[in-house]
Formats: sequence, structure tokens, C-alpha cells
Amino acid sequence: MASLRHPLADRVPLRRFVPGRDIFTQFWKKITLVGASLVFAFIMNLGRSLFLTGAGDAFGPDAINGTVHDIAGYRVLVLTCVRLLALVPLLNLKLESLATGAN
Repeated sequence: MASLRHPLADRVPLRRFVPGRDIFTQFWKKITLVGASLVFAFIMNLGRSLFLTGAGDAFGPDAINGTVHDIAGYRVLVLTCVRLLALVPLLNLKLESLATGAN
């Protein structure tokens, strides 16, 4: 029976293939990013629910079926990701350089 393992599986460690593994070296930064993702997702989905409720009330429930619902969901996903990506440079600021005015 043929082996299901990739031929390079024993030569290359798996941790090399984890994208973003080295962006944050401090644990608190990773926890902050996870916590921010929960907060951003909650707030954005609350806004999405309010939008869909208002649109359903104004135009009827059939108006928010399918495409409008899906586009609102994708918008929430994209905006949440953009906000998280905007948070990365803030978490990588060095406080010592801010205090001295140096880069």
C-alpha cells in the first residue's frame, strides 16, 4: 500500500508553514489580537443585524433574503480583517522609541 505522507514531511518541520507565527513574539500580543477579533466580530455582527433588521422592516423580509444577507456578511468579514490588520502595527510599536522620539 502506498504511503500517504508527503516525501518531505520528515525533512521540513511543520512550524515553518504556519503563516504569521513570527509576527508576535510576546504572548500578551497574541492574546490581545484574539480578544480584539472577538470584540470586532461581535460589534460588526451587531451592526449587520441592525442593518438587516432595518432593511427588513423598511422593505419587507423578502428584500434581505439571499444576496443582501450574503453581502452584509462578507462586508463584516472584510471589515473585521482590515481592522485586525490595522491593529498589527499598533501592537508592534516600541514604547521606548515613542518616548525618545526616535524611530
